[in-house]
Amino acid sequence: MSTNESTGNGLRARLEPILPKGRPFGIFHLSTPPTKCAALYSAPPNQRPDRTFCESHFLAVSIKIPDDVGAVSGGEKEKNILVFGVEILLYSTMHTTTLFVSKADSTGYLNLLKLPKGSASPIREVCGAFISHLVETRRRTGKQFIVSLFARAQSQYLFPGSVHNSGKHVLDDRGLVKWWCRVLGPLLETPPRGSLPPWGSVRGYLVVPGLEEYETRAFLPRALLPLWSLTHPLDKISHYTRELDWVPPRCLIPRYPDDPKSRFRDELDEEAAQSGGMRKVGAWQSVKSLDVFWDMMAFRQECSSGRLTGFIWVVFDDVPQDNGMPPAAAAVSTRHHAGQGLGRV
Repeated sequence: MSTNESTGNGLRARLEPILPKGRPFGIFHLSTPPTKCAALYSAPPNQRPDRTFCESHFLAVSIKIPDDVGAVSGGEKEKNILVFGVEILLYSTMHTTTLFVSKADSTGYLNLLKLPKGSASPIREVCGAFISHLVETRRRTGKQFIVSLFARAQSQYLFPGSVHNSGKHVLDDRGLVKWWCRVLGPLLETPPRGSLPPWGSVRGYLVVPGLEEYETRAFLPRALLPLWSLTHPLDKISHYTRELDWVPPRCLIPRYPDDPKSRFRDELDEEAAQSGGMRKVGAWQSVKSLDVFWDMMAFRQECSSGRLTGFIWVVFDDVPQDNGMPPAAAAVSTRHHAGQGLGRV
C-alpha cells in the first residue's frame, strides 16, 4: 500500500489491516485548510449566527493492474486505476464539530484484482476507517462531535460513466441505507478516542421518512439495536435549545450541500419569507414543529413514489447524557451481551 505524505501514519495504520494482503493499493488523502463559511444553522431572532469554518477531505483508493487490462495501453507495465472515493466536509464552531459525508462512490474496477470468490469487498471498512480517523484526529475536548449523512441510491456520484461498468454493484435504496448503518456500526461499538479519555456518550440515530418504526428497525444490525435510536437528534445537538426556551424549527435544520432536508428547508423559507411570523420569530407558516417537518418529508420526491432516503447521525459527547443515550463504555458492553446517497459500492 502506498500513501501520499499528507495521509499520515494514523490513517495508514487503520487501513493496512483492512486491505487484502499482497495486493497493490494506493491511498490518496487530499484536504483543504479550514475556511470561514456560512453558518450551518440559521440563528433564532436576536441571536448571532455561529462563526463556522469548513474544511474538505477527499479519500481516493486505487489499484495497480497490468497495462493490458482496462484502459488503452500507455506503454507502461502497470497502471493505477481508481476504485473508490469519498468526500467529507468538516464544519467547526465553538460548540461542535460536524462531519458531513457529502459523496461516496466506486468505479467497479475492484474486481480486476480478482479477489478470492466469496471474499468481502474492503470498501465498506475503508470508508468506516476514514471516518473514524477524522473523528479521532479532529476531536476537541469538551466539544460535541456529530457524524451526519443521508443515504439516497443513485447510479453514480463521483465517477461519471462508471454506471456503464459491468463490474459496478449499484445498491438500491434499502441496500444503501443498510450499508451505511454497517459502515458506522464500528464507531458505536468502539468509539474512536485517540489519546483522550473515553467519550461520555455515543449514540446512533436513523430516520427513514415514510416508514414506521418497526420497518426502520430492519435496516440496523440486530446486535447493534441497543446503540441506535429510531429518531433524529436535531433538537439535542443544537446549543440554541440549551440556551433558549423556544427555538424555531428552521433553526434546527442544517444547510448541507445537495441534502434533501436542506432543500425542503429552503423552500419553506421562501414560502414564509413575507409572513409576519417569519419576520418576528423566525417561524414557518405551515410547519410548526420538527415532527411535522419529518412527516412532510415523507411526501417529498426523494422519499416517496417508491423511493427511500435514510438520514443517519452518530453523536459523540464528552458529557454523559440523561436522555437515554448510553455512555460509550456501556454501549460496547451492551453490544457484547446482545450476542452498504450517497455512494455506490
